Amino acid sequence: MKSEIERLEEEELEEEEFEEWELEEEDLEEWELEEKDLEEWELEKEKLEGEKLEEAEGDKIRVLINGGADMEICGRDGRGPLHCAAMTGNTAATAILLQAGANIEAQDNLRQRPVHYAAYSGSFKILQILLKKRADVGARDSYARTALHLAALAGRTRVHHHTE
Repeated sequence: MKSEIERLEEEELEEEEFEEWELEEEDLEEWELEEKDLEEWELEKEKLEGEKLEEAEGDKIRVLINGGADMEICGRDGRGPLHCAAMTGNTAATAILLQAGANIEAQDNLRQRPVHYAAYSGSFKILQILLKKRADVGARDSYARTALHLAALAGRTRVHHHTE
């Protein structure tokens, strides 16, 4: 039989093991927090890199406009620079073109306007900019579709909610 002292020593050892396990759990939680922080940092870094890239694109657009580039020039499809900016989600280009006087209601060969492209491509920020500038969300293309139709076709539920 174990003496009282041996039994107490065993219990004490078990308690220490339990405390070590608790510390390991805390360490794990701390590591998970650090991992989460790292993921957030990576996302923030990507966002900042995207903003820097967009700023650089915006600088190019300013240089071209200041150099006399025609903001209303269209390709064979009838798309102008504002259509292209809305289609690609380039907020800097959209803002610069609108500030410089680009026609917010310009229509391509299908009578689609920049708001149609923003809704279809899911460019939420662009859509907000265009709506702030009073883009006509009820405008219909040559198939009688509005920006809401195109958002629904593309499955852009976030855009649906904001264009109703």
